[in-house]
Amino acid sequence: MPKHYRNGRSKYPASQFTPLPYSTTQSEAWRSLSGNALKLLIELCTGFYGTNNGDLSVGLDRAARLLWIGKSSVSRAYAELEEKGFIRKVKSGSWIKGQATTWRVTFLPHRKEHKTNEWREWKPDEDRTKPRRPWGDKKQKALDKFKRIYGSKTFLGTETEPKASF
Repeated sequence: MPKHYRNGRSKYPASQFTPLPYSTTQSEAWRSLSGNALKLLIELCTGFYGTNNGDLSVGLDRAARLLWIGKSSVSRAYAELEEKGFIRKVKSGSWIKGQATTWRVTFLPHRKEHKTNEWREWKPDEDRTKPRRPWGDKKQKALDKFKRIYGSKTFLGTETEPKASF
């Protein structure tokens, strides 16, 4: 039994999908996104149905409820997506009027215009690419506090004495 009608249309209703281009998902900008930013971007893309890019909106309350995160985390995720060039603000929202900010996803076509792909211009900061110390300064601060309390003695004797071998 054929899966298509004679006119070429499918017998089964087409389900909506979220377009995520391969070039986008393989970029440095994509891979540097936080988990909350990724979830928010996918949630924005699920509202896209072909012609409404630029009218996409997910309010803070709704996003916080859908993604199971706080409103401040949603705000940070929006800021991160905008900084890295995945979304652009089209129209600011108003809390008093009850309108959410509308966004445009840059890797999807916007009305009659082509995609802008602004995420391609994003480069990581030099500071962020350096490996960070997992303990931060906590280990050094603890050692300084120990020295203040107990003087120049360390765990293994004084700084001038050799370390004891057991």
